[in-house]
Amino acid sequence: MSIRVPRGTKREPDVIEFQTLEETRTNDVVAALEKMHDGAPVSAKRIGEAVGISGHQTLIYLHMAAEEGRAKPVRTKNSDVTRGWVPGDVGASMSLADERATLAADTLARLYDGKPLSGRQVAEEMERPTGTVGRWLTHAETLGLVVRTETHRGWIPIGD
Repeated sequence: MSIRVPRGTKREPDVIEFQTLEETRTNDVVAALEKMHDGAPVSAKRIGEAVGISGHQTLIYLHMAAEEGRAKPVRTKNSDVTRGWVPGDVGASMSLADERATLAADTLARLYDGKPLSGRQVAEEMERPTGTVGRWLTHAETLGLVVRTETHRGWIPIGD
């Protein structure tokens, strides 16, 4: 939006640019997303609560920001559900399941000292539920990042 200001000449008037409400809200939503992003996707509901608008309205502004390249949706493995949002400059090429599997495999590799580790040990280090980390490790096995022992009582990172 622009407004003519009488100080300029007729040929070159001074123009002051004001943001529309839509641009202001989009900027607020993107700023909140950037502030809240800590490596994991942020839900539209959380962003909306931080900005003070409804989750549905937040989604509208997030999609507008996505068209401008300022935000990206992170989708599930089958790409039909959005799991959250990340800033536009963050690489979100992996699915959320792949990210979590990679995180679990990295934690396993960091803790590995020559003996197979249980899913519980990895879960305690990650401060997550054992069943959840077990699923992540199973997915990491399908990605070729870790190997389950023959007795199914432990995990070993690939390369050892």
